[in-house]
Amino acid sequence: MRLGGSAAFALGMLLSCAGARSPEPSAPAATFSLPSSKPAPSSPRLFPPTKGAGVTDAGLEHDGSRRLLAFGLRVIERADGSLEVGDELLPAARSARFAELPARLGSGYLFWIVSSSGTLLYRAASWTAKLEPLAQLDFEAERFVPGFDRLLVLPKRDADYRALDLQTGEPVPPIGLPAAPAYGPMAFVDGWFGAVQVPLRGVLLSFDAGASWHPLGMPVTGFEAAGDALALSTQTGDYLLDARGQLSHVADRDQQKISEAARAELQRALAPPPAAVGKSAESLLELAVQSGYPDGAGNALVAASGSLLRVSLQTGRVIERRERAYSTSSECQGVRLGSGVGFVCGQGRELTRIYRVTAPLGLSLLRELPGARAVTDSGSGALSVRGGCDGLPVAQRHCVVRADGSTEEIRSSGERDRVVALADGRVAVVTPPRAGAAGSLAVWQGRAVRRVPLAVATKDARQKSLLEQGVWLDGMVEVEPGVLSGWVVGAGPFAGVQLAVDGKLTLRRTQDNASRVLFAGTRALSLGENGLASETTDGGAEWQAVELPPETDVRSALSQGLRQGCSAAGCSFAGFVRVGWFEGRAARSLAMPTTPARVAFPGPGGSRWRLHCSPTGDASAPALPFRAATSLAGRRLKPTRIGPGEDALLAPLSPFLELAPPPLPDTWEGVDAGTEPQGLQLRVYAYGPRGGDWTRAGSLGFSFADRFATLGGARRSGLSRSPWADAAAAADALGAEPSTNAAGLAAALDPGGSAGALLLSSRGTLDLFVFEAGRVPLRVPNVGRLGVASRLSGFVKTKSGYYLGSYDEGARALRVYRVAGQDLEVALEVTDIPPPRGASAELTRTASGDALGIWVRSTGWFVHPLDLETSTVDAPYVVTPAQLAVMPEPCAEGAEGFLVTGSIGLDPAAEAPPGFGMRSFEGRFRVSSLGVCIDALAAQGEAGSAKGAARAPSSSASATGRPTVMATLTERKPLGRRVELGCSN
Repeated sequence: MRLGGSAAFALGMLLSCAGARSPEPSAPAATFSLPSSKPAPSSPRLFPPTKGAGVTDAGLEHDGSRRLLAFGLRVIERADGSLEVGDELLPAARSARFAELPARLGSGYLFWIVSSSGTLLYRAASWTAKLEPLAQLDFEAERFVPGFDRLLVLPKRDADYRALDLQTGEPVPPIGLPAAPAYGPMAFVDGWFGAVQVPLRGVLLSFDAGASWHPLGMPVTGFEAAGDALALSTQTGDYLLDARGQLSHVADRDQQKISEAARAELQRALAPPPAAVGKSAESLLELAVQSGYPDGAGNALVAASGSLLRVSLQTGRVIERRERAYSTSSECQGVRLGSGVGFVCGQGRELTRIYRVTAPLGLSLLRELPGARAVTDSGSGALSVRGGCDGLPVAQRHCVVRADGSTEEIRSSGERDRVVALADGRVAVVTPPRAGAAGSLAVWQGRAVRRVPLAVATKDARQKSLLEQGVWLDGMVEVEPGVLSGWVVGAGPFAGVQLAVDGKLTLRRTQDNASRVLFAGTRALSLGENGLASETTDGGAEWQAVELPPETDVRSALSQGLRQGCSAAGCSFAGFVRVGWFEGRAARSLAMPTTPARVAFPGPGGSRWRLHCSPTGDASAPALPFRAATSLAGRRLKPTRIGPGEDALLAPLSPFLELAPPPLPDTWEGVDAGTEPQGLQLRVYAYGPRGGDWTRAGSLGFSFADRFATLGGARRSGLSRSPWADAAAAADALGAEPSTNAAGLAAALDPGGSAGALLLSSRGTLDLFVFEAGRVPLRVPNVGRLGVASRLSGFVKTKSGYYLGSYDEGARALRVYRVAGQDLEVALEVTDIPPPRGASAELTRTASGDALGIWVRSTGWFVHPLDLETSTVDAPYVVTPAQLAVMPEPCAEGAEGFLVTGSIGLDPAAEAPPGFGMRSFEGRFRVSSLGVCIDALAAQGEAGSAKGAARAPSSSASATGRPTVMATLTERKPLGRRVELGCSN
């Protein structure tokens, strides 16, 4: 049936032929009869499209059947063309995802739907089995991985995996994973053997369910579980690693590496196609509901391409087939014929044949009519044919064909008349109303006729207009003795009509959007937007709501010209096939699975420290007045007073905290620049004789501050020759002149605060400067050529020399460089995944300076010891958020461990004397196999008056008897100081 208000909405069918001839003699056959008792009504069943937008291929079953996720419905398309559809609709179908579960986790499938508010998880024993609610997560999940014995869950905005018990849906500890700040690809072969890729260490293997992890020891481009082994891909070949640790090289097409799904796909591709009529189950079901007829036993009889088929309406499988049952070029429409089923078949514009279905499965020619004929099912077992019974079609003549082959010709008054053959042998001719005429009903019995005017009891102007101007659709049927039912359709409105043989006309409720309605006798399906629809089986007396997938796009289907229509077997629309009708009881909505219960994962355990702080009496001198930026031309060579009546002098160079700038002779000039606004306090000075060559007579020096030290925290390096020839060149390189090149300065200090490095980016060149208190600075020019990035990922001074870390975003690699004189050597290069994690990796060292490590900050802290001799990264020492929930114990004197310095997260709630304010806390910690301890604290804020900074013994933190750690408070203001406080928790 086509979608629209035309006569073809009914079971009428325009079929044609050329010359008339009598049926060929055939052997008598038993007529097929429908069951005398009406079968118990079953719920309508929806079959989604199996290709196109909204359909996801989900792999293959063991027998080669295709798994599909179509518009939220789970479908199995079998090799014989049949379809199996799950009973439930996954909500938010477009975001639904799935994964197959291994046998160790109970087999079956996992389904999940991610929304902005969380994630819903379901489990099913098979692809189409009932969906069991598993868990509702309060976060967006990015990844699910079946682990050794639990389901691993990665939140979208987190680096740490969570874990669920697949039997209960309850959170369980994510044990079985190696300690790491992030995770890449994973493959778990069974409950004991698995592989995980982690930052810095690469691929790790476990043979004991995650109790221990070992480096793979070879570079791979990919890995996956392959049967009972691990398949490894490298640039030089493919390998298989078994659970005993045995590695074997395999050929590119080795059968062991072909997954079970791939073998099923290959088997499906090579298998001969099943004997069929060239149509898939989807198209057979579509054909069944558009042109077939139900056989009363859950199947539909379909005549297509010369074959008569019995097609299961539950699966679309061909149950029975009769080849060459009729002319192969004919198109056929199923109809009710007597107590059985018939088919009306047309061949171009030449011939129309009416067949009767015979038992067990055959067709017997009942009538052959010349020309193109419109044949309608009267619902009584008889048919009405336009054009008369003999010869070529004649207007206003109709032929009534009964199940026994007998015919009766009826004349009508015009094209608008509708002819219905009644079950008692009479024939009704309905003449619809028109403007100025009420319409009439003529009932013929033999040659006798009784005419009555149509009597409609409505005063509604809209209904009257519809009756007079609308199209009365072909296919009016007798619904009970002497009562007819049909449809009248206008440009927008439509309604069902019921007409008794006494002329009484009842108009059902008028509705809109006729162009979206599919009609079939007394049945109709109205398709709305967003999956909303309604259906009726009683000619529009009652309508029941029908739920369809929200993504159903009827408008797009119309624009694409998709064939749509309904019959007694169901409807097809927008690529969907809906089998069955509700038949007098409420139509079942698309079953939605039960919403899973919410589960809550335990928090990471962090909290805000509470500190009690008191000054110790130690404080630095106030910072010296800072010289405002001025051009070289405007600078005085000699110190000048900063204002009338003020004693302080403004030097030609800026001071650094309480340290005066380098003194300059009267004939010298200088340039300075600093990184104080970036948090790390550093200033570089370059100076030399005016007009002289600074590379011979000039100087370069650095002043820097250890923010964890109060007295002696501001330090100076020794002096080296200036790398720039004069003040202009130095100002240009350092970006010290407002009108010159903008330079980039990036610095890092050794965790102990006694040395540091500066990267100076200027005019496309990146230079490295290494400085240390009291020692001559080193310069390594143009380090960008060696792959050093424009920011440092840590700098340390060890017993064996200086080292710096640099993260290469492009290569996703962290490199450790050794400073060798005026050059750099790559001491170690390790890959890091994913890229954002690399930015948080920082080179560090032990407190004794005899070992290197890499500190990665994630949800917790991960400190990996390094072995430069073997180029290996060891398993990390882990500091969890729970360990940092309170201030760690102060480090004992001489305690060993890796030094890490940085923010402690939430600022502690610090109690201090009046006038003191503390914020932006940082800590210096030592991390080892024994845990974590704290060396010192640093903070910014206000330190009150000089008197307030004096020791207050009675309120000292140490007086409480709790362990105390020293904190340096830096006043962020002109002339500010650094004040030492003792803090305890």
